[in-house]
Amino acid sequence: MNCDKEILDFDGPQKVISNISWWEKNRIVFNVVILLEVIIILLLAMPVVLMDLSYIIVSVFVMTILANVLYGLGFSLESIIGHYFGKGFESKYLKQVIFALGLILSIIVVFFMTHEILRDVFPLD
Repeated sequence: MNCDKEILDFDGPQKVISNISWWEKNRIVFNVVILLEVIIILLLAMPVVLMDLSYIIVSVFVMTILANVLYGLGFSLESIIGHYFGKGFESKYLKQVIFALGLILSIIVVFFMTHEILRDVFPLD
């Protein structure tokens, strides 16, 4: 483990800016995927959604904020891995792996959160 440098010391500030820029560009892809998932779920549940639209809109807004907060942890995770495990883990694929795993996890979380929201609006019991 390499603990001699600061966590955000990636061989200069340009590397930090480059890493942040990569994550922010891919935030658009992340949000589009999550938005498409929510739209598909809401279209499939259209009769239920029309019953309490305001509750659904607020819930989706809260989910979007939560998903983006969690998305921001991707850069942090990349920084921590680079800091503690050194150059061997600063590969060009680390970002893509963290992004893909985070996106898959977010899709699963949004699916289950949406399922719970719809169950609150339209109980099946």
